[in-house]
Amino acid sequence: MSRYYEMYVEVTGHKQSKRGAIIDALDDFWDFSSEEFDSLNTGTKREVLFCTARGNLCGGEDEEEFAARLAGEVWKANAGYCVVKTRATYLEELPYEEHILGREDYEAWLETEEESKVS
Repeated sequence: MSRYYEMYVEVTGHKQSKRGAIIDALDDFWDFSSEEFDSLNTGTKREVLFCTARGNLCGGEDEEEFAARLAGEVWKANAGYCVVKTRATYLEELPYEEHILGREDYEAWLETEEESKVS
């Protein structure tokens, strides 16, 4: 069964010389686009790489397994440890509000429209 997610990934404490390799690894790993990968300089010497992408988790994989596999790919590309934060948002059952306006609402709107034309 396939489940639709948005994944936000943040990488810090990586080797600057491995930046391109990390971005390529993430690009190859999932639907992350190297063109969309961004970085933030936090005022320290530590760059933060981050990106979001939407896609499906398949084969019964859960978010924790996905995060572990993704971190492994980043660590391999970095040739060492760095902090890899993954935020998973399940998109198929998000809370939402539905608004259906009835005839009474339409009538009230019409009255407002008529009044605004007179003024």
